[in-house]
Amino acid sequence: MATIEEISVKNYRVLQNITLKDIKPFSVFLGPNGSGKTTFFDVIGFLSDCLTTNVKKALEKRGRFQEVISRDCGEDEIEIVIIYRENKKSPKITYTVAIALQNGSPIVSRETLRWRRSSQGKPFDFLNFENGEGVVISGENPEINEYKALIAIEIQASKILESLKKNSFKIYFKNLEKDITELLNDMKKKDSNCIKSLVEKLKKLQLEFAHLNTSA
Repeated sequence: MATIEEISVKNYRVLQNITLKDIKPFSVFLGPNGSGKTTFFDVIGFLSDCLTTNVKKALEKRGRFQEVISRDCGEDEIEIVIIYRENKKSPKITYTVAIALQNGSPIVSRETLRWRRSSQGKPFDFLNFENGEGVVISGENPEINEYKALIAIEIQASKILESLKKNSFKIYFKNLEKDITELLNDMKKKDSNCIKSLVEKLKKLQLEFAHLNTSA
């Protein structure tokens, strides 16, 4: 069973910047009136409403964006971060969502889902969206999906490079061959956060290769 271990909230009504750590399955919240106890539980309800309906309806239920964002906070985003585990043995997963206004309408300005393989491993984003655009890596094991994505890119890039070496018009492909070589060198870094840029670079190189090959 998934358990929440930490919650951070910024600019949600009276909760301008709070973090609750080491949350237990059974917790008691004490404090004077107006200290934010009810608001804290409304944060959970707000996230639930966002996921079951949408951000706009969740905000309208609470009086719209301007009534929810903290007054005089000096910022333009509401941010909620939840750190949890799928089970006791699984790594921590960090879910972050930020909500802002764009042309008068509420939008999810940032949304990420990140895990770290170990205490010293690099963080891995298997959900990374900003203003409606981003990357999602599906599957139960992001590490396996990352490996498959990197292998697929390497195979395609290697095929292009091999074709360049066999082509009798290789003189026209010197710059392209250099780009492909750089791409393959980037693969050795095994940095999951650069998968999107590697895919975009590969597509560009494939198009350039097809165009030059036709011209030749």
